[in-house]
Amino acid sequence: MKRSFAMKKKCILLLCIAAAALCLCSCAKDQDGGHGTASDGQIRYRYVREALSLPVSGTYLAIYDITACDDQFFIFCGTMDDNDDDMVQHNFVMDISGNLLTEYPTLSSTDDSFIGFPIDYCLTKNGELITLERKTGYDRVDGVIQPNWDDTGSTIAVREDDGQITVEYPIDSRLKEPWQIECRGEQICICADQSLAVYDLSGALLFFYESKGRIDSACFRADGAVAVLESGDEYAIGEPTGQRLLKIDAEGQTAEEFMPLAGNVVKLISGAECAFYIDNGSALLGVDGDSRETFEILNWTVSGVNGVNAAVQSLSGGRFLYYDAYTAFLLKPSSVPYDQMVTLKLGTMDAYSVADIAAGFNASSERIQIEVVDYSQYDSADGSTTGLDRLELDILSGNGPDIYDLLTLPRKQYEKAGRLADLYPFMEKDDTLKNVELLPELLTQTETEGKLYTLIPAYGILTLTGDPDIIGTDAPLTLTEMLSLYDKMGEGENPFGIAMSKKDYIDAMVSLSNTVFVDWENRSCSFDSDQFAALLEFAASLPDTGDTSDQINMVYTGKQLLSLREIFNIYDLVAFNYYFHGNMMLYGIPSAEKGGTAIKPYAALGISVDCKDKEGAWSFIRTFLYDQYQTKLAGRALPATKTGFDSIINDYMAWVSAGGRMHTIDPFGNDVTIQETDGRIADRLRNAINSVSCVYDNNTALTDLIWKEAQPFFAGSKTAAQTADIIQSKTAIYIAEQT
Repeated sequence: MKRSFAMKKKCILLLCIAAAALCLCSCAKDQDGGHGTASDGQIRYRYVREALSLPVSGTYLAIYDITACDDQFFIFCGTMDDNDDDMVQHNFVMDISGNLLTEYPTLSSTDDSFIGFPIDYCLTKNGELITLERKTGYDRVDGVIQPNWDDTGSTIAVREDDGQITVEYPIDSRLKEPWQIECRGEQICICADQSLAVYDLSGALLFFYESKGRIDSACFRADGAVAVLESGDEYAIGEPTGQRLLKIDAEGQTAEEFMPLAGNVVKLISGAECAFYIDNGSALLGVDGDSRETFEILNWTVSGVNGVNAAVQSLSGGRFLYYDAYTAFLLKPSSVPYDQMVTLKLGTMDAYSVADIAAGFNASSERIQIEVVDYSQYDSADGSTTGLDRLELDILSGNGPDIYDLLTLPRKQYEKAGRLADLYPFMEKDDTLKNVELLPELLTQTETEGKLYTLIPAYGILTLTGDPDIIGTDAPLTLTEMLSLYDKMGEGENPFGIAMSKKDYIDAMVSLSNTVFVDWENRSCSFDSDQFAALLEFAASLPDTGDTSDQINMVYTGKQLLSLREIFNIYDLVAFNYYFHGNMMLYGIPSAEKGGTAIKPYAALGISVDCKDKEGAWSFIRTFLYDQYQTKLAGRALPATKTGFDSIINDYMAWVSAGGRMHTIDPFGNDVTIQETDGRIADRLRNAINSVSCVYDNNTALTDLIWKEAQPFFAGSKTAAQTADIIQSKTAIYIAEQT
């Protein structure tokens, strides 16, 4: 769903931050924290992120402006939920701990002559809000306000806690279209494109400066003077002269060039740790007021933060507030020295589900850093070597990952081989999870002999779906019942139509943690059964290559009785149910030992028994159980915690209450609207989770072995029973080797 937000002119819509491993540096002399000594002799400090919890809620957040003073922030933002038509505006002051101090109902104003609204903000040390106001005259035409843009002016306004203006001062008319207000101590600075003025708190003009070029940025220095970034006026002198940095002393009535600039400067930022800061687009530099030298504080390029349009506020203790259009967080000096940091390797065959989480973790973790190693890069073009081969070599050589992404790895195989650590001891003593409740059905299916080797924090439901009026039986569907569906089909037809290939069918029936064919707990198998022979005969009737392009049509018209579906969000069920004419049943996976549905992991993580810092590895894995992750999964996967699941159900029921309409296309290409009026779909999702009886495991070695040995049967040179006996012999050896 696309949303558009009207941003004020000053606040450019920034790119959403996708942080890489955050390694921000500082050379400030009087800070403590994680550091190392650079080749130039300066001490470099690492900065880490700390979350800033805003006292507002909503599915969508748009931050328009933030201004800070002494660890208090004024924030102008908007929020919106899925079912809202408009943004809800918020204006408030909060402290650095997330406590709401003052909430303003509105900051716009109208009197008999003017419409007023703030265009910039600043806070005083006592938390008083001062705004730069734009005043526009208006006329009433037939009771409707018509702005008169030719009658426009600006003022300085001091506001009470209810948002009302208590004192308002006019601004010197020489300030044409002012756009920035800064305050410090007893002074206020107003910037316009080509001029700048300094006032006291009573509104008296202390100093006025007219630029021959233009004013790009200004801020108060630690000594009370004003630092001004000025650039040449190409219209006045023929070509740009670059930029220069001025020092304006309102009390001494002086304006002088302060220091030469080595390169382009984007903006100036007030601060207490040094005279002021310079943002040059690639780094934040501190300025020493005495030596007039600069030193690097934060490197935007290294950090992955988009510093070009960065909105940064300096705080106490060497910290900074950074915000963009969608998020805000603190940057603080790390307390952990570089030589005490630990880097853990996370091995994966597909970094999609873990890379962003690892980057976010690295940005906020002081001691542990996660290095994601995507082993799929070692897959050769001719298939002679694979990333799994390289992973095995790394493990055998003692260079294996500290953390496994088990989404694309044989989970059960790794568990039985003793490669994974039990996660329960870490979970039980973790105070950060004391209020986290996991869905018991998921834990039951991921446990092995009372231990939890794999955490599956996000998943989908794998199940066969069908119309019970046609299938003729309720769920769960047994293997015998599935195989007997051939009796309902015409010549050359099968229950899956052309959507399911032979190999996909075998994979779906076999790649489960608990099946009627493999008992991983006892390391045994029973592929020499009549059931498996019948399954092979069923597979023989399926096409060599599946074609799902016409599956919706075939399901809708009854030509395809069963469809294998992956349900990763509740709205999948709404659409699937429509194509079954509102009479869909979830039949589970027939080969599962107890029937029922299967968990299809979206993320699956485990800690290696050889991990060099298991506590550190757990500090990363547990973040997948936090509300920040679990409640943001909607549309991508189902959550593993009760809080996350409840948020999905609540959002769905709110959608139903708002009309429950979904626009889609029917099998014939016509636009249709599906409407849900009750909670039946939510109940089906609950039942699907309650009936899980196994986990889909990506054991390609096992399925490839079965597929290879089944080829003579598909070619007609062996019977199903003979093939089943051969597969039993080969798989029994393979399973025994995994101990």
